Parts: sequence; C-alpha cells; structure tokens
Amino acid sequence: MAETIASYSAARGKELPHAEAKSAGESRVATLETQNGETIFASIQSLYRLSLKKVACLTHGPETHKSTPMKIKGKVALVTGGNTRVGKIISETLSRHGALVAAHSFRSKKGPFQADLSKLSGVQKLVRAVEKNLGPIDILINNASDFKEMPLTKITEADWDYELAVNLKAPFFLSQAVAASMIKRKQGVIINILDDAIFKPYLNHAPYMAAKGGLATLTQTLARELAPHVRVNAIAPGPTLPEKGLSKKRIKNIAQRIPLGTWGNPQEVANAIIFLLETNFATGTILTLNGGRLLI
Repeated sequence: MAETIASYSAARGKELPHAEAKSAGESRVATLETQNGETIFASIQSLYRLSLKKVACLTHGPETHKSTPMKIKGKVALVTGGNTRVGKIISETLSRHGALVAAHSFRSKKGPFQADLSKLSGVQKLVRAVEKNLGPIDILINNASDFKEMPLTKITEADWDYELAVNLKAPFFLSQAVAASMIKRKQGVIINILDDAIFKPYLNHAPYMAAKGGLATLTQTLARELAPHVRVNAIAPGPTLPEKGLSKKRIKNIAQRIPLGTWGNPQEVANAIIFLLETNFATGTILTLNGGRLLI
C-alpha cells in the first residue's frame, strides 16, 4: 500500500517518504499536495482495506467461497444405470469411498432401485425409493442412457421420444427432484455422463446425439440455476467399453484412430467422478476423457 501512495504522489509531483506513507495508511484521511498547490483528500484507510481484499481474492479466493472438498463418506449417491457396464464401476468406486450407493437398474426386477426412466412416474418412483431406503440424495450421477443406431430416414416418432426421454428428460427431472433438498441442506453434486461425440457427432444416431447435446447445455444451465450450494458438472467419455457384438477388427480400428492408441477404461470415468466430487471450485465443467480422439 505504501508503494501505491508513493507512486501516485510521484506521478503528481511529490513523493512521500516511506514512513509518512505508512502512517498515512493508518489514518482516516491523508493530504497529498502537488506542485500546483492542489490538495487531494484521500481515504487511505479505505484504499488500504480494499487492497487487502484484492490480495485475499488473489491468494485465497472470495470470502464467500468454501474451499473444503465434499466428504464422500456417508453421502447418499444415486447412480442411474448403476448396476451394469460403466455405471457398475462408478457405483463400486463410490462405495469404496464410503458413499451409500443406490445403483439404479433399468430392466432388472431385483432390488429396490429398479425404474423405467423413460417415464416421469419412473423417475419419481426411483427418487422416493432412494430417500426411503437411504435418505436424502447428496450425489446424483445421471449415467443411464440408450444408444441405438438408426438411419435418419428410418427414425420414427417413438424412436425420437424414447431416446430423448431416457437421455435428456430423465436427467432433467431427476435433477429437479433432488435440487430442492440439496439447496435446503446447502450441499449437493450432480454429474451428467455425456459422450465426446457431442463435439463430433456419430452418423446414424440423430436422436441420441440431439439428447446428449441437450444434456451438455442442461449441465451448464443447471450449474447457473443451482449455484452456489449445488455444483453441476459433466464427463464426456470417448470410446470406453465396446458394445456387445462389436467385432475385434472394429474395436482395433477405433483404437487406431485415437492418438493414445487405446480405448478408455471405465475406472478412469469413475476416477473422474471422484475428482469432480472433491474439487469444490468446479461447476458447469465438461470434462472430456477420450485419449485425444477429437484432435484428429
């Protein structure tokens, strides 16, 4: 602060000694005289306090930001599609970190967390089941999706409605259902699983691509709507786990088009979720995990 006063005075024609500048900072009002006889009254104390606030923002962030990361242990986590493929790895990873995990099942009749997410009634049923069995939801992972190849000219209204219902409508209404409780408790994290193809769309998957692109926008919209107490982020994986029936040749060809030369691993997606849960200053973020696929 002393340097600020001294440089200002020098520019106006008179330099204050260091001791004088220091004492000025401790007084309510200081008088700076220029060569022209002009007198300037400045609230040095106010300037001094302002400078301290700026330094605090640069080093520690605004006073309102809490830097303590979420403690996953004991938190209730709902993972849609959480008992198969990538979702299963996500559920297991959260459980190892101490979360109370509700692994949603899409088609299996076993367990309390089965629901058809293409219907609003299924979304509401699922949230009620989790809250009844485990308590209020702290972590929502919108992982469930439907991925069907369909040529543009063959897409029916039913195809379109179903793809958007599962991949976009369900994440929205699930987020809506848990948001009020999260805001009330001033804690909560929502993570949406996208697809890196939103940046370079697949052929013959128009409804799926429209839904995932919408989910990316929804992620950032909810991040603004629910801040500051609820954080909303997304992960956009590249090729991670081959679909059943995909030939070895096709799997190899896909890997060869990725700069890192390999498919991703479901555990890396789960690790990224842990990162986003524990990183308290991330919201509206879309984290891409694709081995550099979009670079070529």
